[in-house]
Amino acid sequence: MNHVFVGMLLFKGIVLVVHNISIIGISTQLKGQVLLDCISGYPCLNNNSYSIMKLVSDFMCDNEKIIIPTSRLMIRQVSTKDENSIFHAASCPQINLMHSNEFNDIVKVRNYIEALTQEDMKGRYRSLAVAEKMSDRLIGMITLDVDASFPRAEISYWIDKSYRNNGYATEAVKAVIEYGFSILGLNRIQAMHFTNNPASGCVLEKAGMLFEGTLRQYVGMNDVFFDCKLYSILKSDFTQAFSE
Repeated sequence: MNHVFVGMLLFKGIVLVVHNISIIGISTQLKGQVLLDCISGYPCLNNNSYSIMKLVSDFMCDNEKIIIPTSRLMIRQVSTKDENSIFHAASCPQINLMHSNEFNDIVKVRNYIEALTQEDMKGRYRSLAVAEKMSDRLIGMITLDVDASFPRAEISYWIDKSYRNNGYATEAVKAVIEYGFSILGLNRIQAMHFTNNPASGCVLEKAGMLFEGTLRQYVGMNDVFFDCKLYSILKSDFTQAFSE
């Protein structure tokens, strides 16, 4: 009985791993690799994830952990094992700037991970690790800031410079867009990038977003201001693209 129910979760729930389940007497903890192994046995889950992901909301509960698998990546919660990867990645000035130039100290990275862990425990999943599927090594991060009142969200992300130009950013952004529309029920997802980083614009376009305009001096730090280019995708855009 336990195996049958878990199979239902995995078949209908490409997005999540459940732990400490109390439903129908099950008490277990599914690891990410188990989910990946099961999905790999069902090609239809990889090829038609939109229809599968729409079904998962029936099984969502407060004690779930988010796992968003792609062909090469595992998008999951950040943990203490990721601190060295984040600290190493933050040696890139662009990445450190996204964290207010605070990640020059490993202690601050640890404090950041602890803050994310506290958010996760309250069900406020916001910033997730982008990890290689085979090694589970963190190679980037992606954030989905949700404003459920409208409902819309904004994506931001970074990829360690050692792993760039491999399509990882596009793969992660596409997966989180699908999660936002299919599971969270969002209507609009947007993202922006500094005008001096055109490669990020290419990522957003490949993920299906449309350029909306330039926000002049939108971000400022220490009296230095940056223009940002704004992109977005609507649920109707996503649905149309997926049906083609």
